[in-house]
This record gives sequence, C-alpha cells and structure tokens, in this order.
Amino acid sequence: MFTKRELFLAVLVLVLGPALVWGLSEDAEAADREIFGDWTIDAGTTRVVNETIDVRGNVTVKPGGLLQLIGCDLAINASVNG
Repeated sequence: MFTKRELFLAVLVLVLGPALVWGLSEDAEAADREIFGDWTIDAGTTRVVNETIDVRGNVTVKPGGLLQLIGCDLAINASVNG
C-alpha cells in the first residue's frame, strides 16, 4: 500500500498545492505587452498608453527615436543593472 511518508506528502500536496497557486495568482497581473529580449526604438515615435509592459532585456532609444509611455507600468528585467 502506501507508507506514512507517501501519504503525508500526498496530503501536503493536496492541501498546499491549490493554496500556493491561488496565492501566487492573486498578486500576479499579466502584462499587456511582453517583450522577450531587448526593446530598441530606432526611429520615429513609439507611443504606448495605459498598458503594463514587461521587458526581459534592455530598453534602448536610439537617436531619432522617441518612446512615449503614458499611464504605463514598465517592468525591466535586464541582465545588467543600470
């Protein structure tokens, strides 16, 4: 049949599993725009309004480029601080 340890682990997963998933999803808000890698604005205007943006890289605005973020939340997870 099952050992006491196996039963304990099964009950633990059944009890804590849904609580962990529910707790993590409560605070997590999905980004409207996800950018995997660098976000580079070369030329012209990039305008973003009322969005949550998650960038998994660097944000670079080159000469001649303009990035307008209006009412946005911007999260940058870059490989280097700065």
